[in-house]
Amino acid sequence: MNCCINTCYTHNIYIRLKEAFAFYHIKPRRGNQIFLGISKTQLILKHGNKTFHLPLSSIIFIDTTHRKKLMPLVSGGIIASLAMLASVLSTLTLNLITILAGGLLLFYYGLTNYLVLQIHWTEGQQNLWISVTHSNRLNNFIRLIKGYLISNQPPILYAHHHAGGSGLTHHSAQPVLSGEPIVFNWQPDRSTQDISIYPHLLDAPIDFSTPGQGIATSQYLINENARVE
Repeated sequence: MNCCINTCYTHNIYIRLKEAFAFYHIKPRRGNQIFLGISKTQLILKHGNKTFHLPLSSIIFIDTTHRKKLMPLVSGGIIASLAMLASVLSTLTLNLITILAGGLLLFYYGLTNYLVLQIHWTEGQQNLWISVTHSNRLNNFIRLIKGYLISNQPPILYAHHHAGGSGLTHHSAQPVLSGEPIVFNWQPDRSTQDISIYPHLLDAPIDFSTPGQGIATSQYLINENARVE
C-alpha cells in the first residue's frame, strides 16, 4: 500500500516538475510543500503555490549555512535593555525581574544558530534562505547542482535494482513506471549490475529525498538515451 502511495506521489511530482531531472523535498507536507528541482537550464523552487525559475547561469552560491535567529535576538535585546533601564530609574520589582529574565532568555535563544539553505543569484544580487534540517540526501542534491554549475554537466550516476541491469531501461517515447524503485549512487557497486547514466538526459526526475538505499531513487525506468556509452 505504501509503495502505491509513494509511486502515485512521485508521479504527481513528475507531472508538476516534468522539466526537472532531479528534485529534493524540503517540506513535503501537503498545503505547505517546499521542494527544489533542477533542469538543464534552471533551478526550480516550488514554495506552496508559488514557483520560481532561476537560470543556472545566474546562481552564484548554493549551500547549507547557519544563521542567527534575528527576531528573538533583537526583541530580547530591546526587552532586556528597557527592563534594566526601568530598574535603574525606579524600584526593582518582581515584574521587572521577570521581564528582564524573559528578555535575556529570548536574547540567548536568538544567539543560537539554525541551519538554512542559502541560494544567491546575480539578478539584483538576491539571497534566499530556506530553513532546513541536516540531511546527507540534501547534501547529495547540492553536490549534484554544484557539479552541474562547475562543468555545465551533472556528474554521472550509477543505477541498479534487484532485478539487475537488464531490466532498468526502456525505449518508449514516454516515461515508463518501474515495477520496483531504481537506486542511484555516485559510484558503481561491484555486487550489482549497475549502469552509468547522465541524469540530465532522464525523461523522468529522480528523487533525492526518499529515505533508503543510495543517494536517490526513481519509480521510473531509465530511457535508453540517458545511458553513458
